[in-house]
Amino acid sequence: MKFFTAVTTFFALAASSVIAAPTAQATKPSLEHTGGGSSICSAPTGSCNFYSICLEGQYQCGSSGYPLGYGKKYCDKFSANRSNFSSKGKTWVDKTMLCLQKKLVSHAKGGSTCTKIKNAAFASHSTCYVQSGLCDLSVADFKQILSTVDLADMFGGKANLIEVIQSAASCASKFLVLL
Repeated sequence: MKFFTAVTTFFALAASSVIAAPTAQATKPSLEHTGGGSSICSAPTGSCNFYSICLEGQYQCGSSGYPLGYGKKYCDKFSANRSNFSSKGKTWVDKTMLCLQKKLVSHAKGGSTCTKIKNAAFASHSTCYVQSGLCDLSVADFKQILSTVDLADMFGGKANLIEVIQSAASCASKFLVLL
């Protein structure tokens, strides 16, 4: 049981460091608008353009700011690796991307700052990961996550550590209930 808990916790820790998991779509939505005339800034679609258009375009946080340095970076990386995930893993990627973007809609509407965006994003990560099915992923999907995430981002910084602990705790408590 200890081994199972340790392995599960390690994978949950690693996966929780993913800052923004992307969605690969067969057809990309228009950069300005999606169906029904709704701007992707107020109704995200999972497009990686959300980060560059809706956040970076408005706040100019720079290449190391959250919109480009984390959000778009990992959206693009997961889009490139999406075909390597199982169908359950692809669903997790899609749901996580949409959840993360929806959590930032209020900032995309204006009146925010780069610091507020980063703080809000990090505060939403573990919730989005777990609610999107992180704890139900296979070992193969966790390996794909580990191969996609940069080690420096995985364990760097206080915000990263907090999200790792929150995600691991959520997954560990789920597995303990099953035992």
